[in-house]
Amino acid sequence: MSFSNLPPKPPTRQIRGLQEEDGTTITVYQAYPSTIATAAVTHQRLDASPDFRTTRMTWIKPSWAWMLYRSGYSYKDPGQERKLAIKMKREDFLALLGRGVLTHGTAPPRPGPQQEQKMTSDSKGRISEEREENAASEENSRESKRKDRLQSLDVKIQWDPERTVRLHSLNYRSIQIGIPAGLIKEWVQDMIVSIELQGESVEEDT
Repeated sequence: MSFSNLPPKPPTRQIRGLQEEDGTTITVYQAYPSTIATAAVTHQRLDASPDFRTTRMTWIKPSWAWMLYRSGYSYKDPGQERKLAIKMKREDFLALLGRGVLTHGTAPPRPGPQQEQKMTSDSKGRISEEREENAASEENSRESKRKDRLQSLDVKIQWDPERTVRLHSLNYRSIQIGIPAGLIKEWVQDMIVSIELQGESVEEDT
């Protein structure tokens, strides 16, 4: 028996997504409640409904099958009953990936306060050391806050087992991209080209 005509095995990690023939856009998927989805399609703005939150991370998925799995074919959560196909500019999609940080693994340790210096019995020396320690503590606090601000703009990357349309797990992975709250407004206003409703009901499609 010959296996030469079998398709090649997909790489373990590969971004599989729908893009235009000219390569200018790529489609990602997200599930929302009807109030958000209907307004988004009507006005071509995700934030057209006041129910849409810009204060929390949102996860987009290039894989339609994985999005179905995540939302449980609309049965899992009424807040994910409508599926949207969101066309993004390809360059913006790649820019998000460029900011990506894996959700697993060990994060680099943050700098802690400086090691305490040995105190002398001299009262003036103690005061001087306390001032130095306070100054070092304030500097460390400012640095920690700066890093926190930068980390709040990190795009999260997560690889999960890809799924069939019947939700069976496959032996290769699909990417999820978490857009942080600090970038949500920019994503909504500048990166999205069009929004379409994917079927009135996923249950009917299956």
